[in-house]
Amino acid sequence: MVKLLILACTALLLSINLVIADDTTTPFTKITEKPVTWKSEKTWTDKITAAPVRCPAGYYLEGTSTCKQCGRNTYSLEGSSSCTPCPDGKVSGAGAKSADACKEATCPGKKAACPEGKGCFDLWQQCDGKPNCPDGSDEAPELCEGQFCPEGTKRCPDDSRCCGAKSFCDGRPNCDDGSDEDPLFCGEYQCPAGMAKCGGGLKCIDTWRFCDGRNDCKDGSDEDPEFCSGYVCQGKRMKCDDGLQCVLMQRICEGRATCKDNSLTPEEDFCQGDEFNVDNSGSTSSGSSSSSGSSGGWSKFCKAGKYKEGKKCLTCPENTYSLAKATSCTPCPDDKVSPAGSKSENACDYAPCSAGDYMTESGCQQCGENTYSGAGASSCTSCPSGKVSSAGSTAQSDCYYAPCSAGNYMTSNGCRQCAANTYSGAGASSCTSCPSGKVSSAGSTAQSDCYYAPCSAGNYMTESGCQQMWREHLQWCWSIIVYKLS
Repeated sequence: MVKLLILACTALLLSINLVIADDTTTPFTKITEKPVTWKSEKTWTDKITAAPVRCPAGYYLEGTSTCKQCGRNTYSLEGSSSCTPCPDGKVSGAGAKSADACKEATCPGKKAACPEGKGCFDLWQQCDGKPNCPDGSDEAPELCEGQFCPEGTKRCPDDSRCCGAKSFCDGRPNCDDGSDEDPLFCGEYQCPAGMAKCGGGLKCIDTWRFCDGRNDCKDGSDEDPEFCSGYVCQGKRMKCDDGLQCVLMQRICEGRATCKDNSLTPEEDFCQGDEFNVDNSGSTSSGSSSSSGSSGGWSKFCKAGKYKEGKKCLTCPENTYSLAKATSCTPCPDDKVSPAGSKSENACDYAPCSAGDYMTESGCQQCGENTYSGAGASSCTSCPSGKVSSAGSTAQSDCYYAPCSAGNYMTSNGCRQCAANTYSGAGASSCTSCPSGKVSSAGSTAQSDCYYAPCSAGNYMTESGCQQMWREHLQWCWSIIVYKLS
């Protein structure tokens, strides 16, 4: 009788194996010949797989003998071989056992919530190799080594993690082994919507980066002149006059972007009007109705040269300027002025100089002696040859000949030297003849320069000039005759 009881108990022990799990698993029963051994990180494996493994709810079967916990935002029923994503807009913690565990997301849009409400992150950031939750749960191995990648992401070629679709073949390794930048992989990879490959066929860049004036491809193919001359600008962008560069119209109107050929400025017709609308994608359109400041919608801003006061766009006054979106006008630098409605500091300049002054880099300066200028001049004009003027002269009529020096006299063409037998003092307008019988050399400066010329033969010098010799003899004879007759 005792032997029969022992045989019955042995049979019962061989047919029943009780498994004691930790607090993150659910006990279940399966027929084995040896006890089950547990591994770390919430997995277990039996050493002998005589019968199929049936995973509990909240886990999925990997291979033939390993159960792994479902990641966040997924769930599984008992015996599942994969995890099911929660319905759109719902989230769950890791190890969810049914669809009922998926609750309405508390984060907006395509975002997921961190455990215990500690923040939100974009779905594409899940399993991207960079923790976004304080506890790093969005990068947990049991989640990222599963079969589910969030929308907008793809699994790395080495199956290490999920990466954003735009991060493949972008020139920067994102997968653990760099397989997302492998030339063989990238040569066959199809760029996602809104992106295109560089000329080498190995790198994907946003289509709006082509012909934007900056090299984004290592080989420079995105800025190749031959390619860009035929390229059609994307979105709210337009070509510069050289036909080689695409610039966002909004940035042109805001004065924050320029063409390399300086062909587009805030003065363009598409920038005119009191205001413009900007959406969160960066495009622009003219208009007057919008939902001011609404997230993801249209916002109303004043254009350059205007400032916002309440709901109105007002023109900046003289000697000030404003960029787009301004709520006030900025004064021009000291001593500079600008017309009303100026759109940048470049519009500020020194006021036109008054007559007698000229413009320099530091402002107006007075014209020097012997020069003159009219109003608004950028330089001074020299007086005609021979003429002079005082500093600050305003017209050519202010130029005059300088007073002549002694020995010269003034004419309509300037100073001329006095001729022989004449003289002049300083500042004379004419020359004075020497006294009768006297002579002087040209350029004589005073009457004292006049003198009698040496007498010729048969003459002699007296105080009144040269006298002939016979006249003196005749006078002597006459005096004798008069004496004798008397």
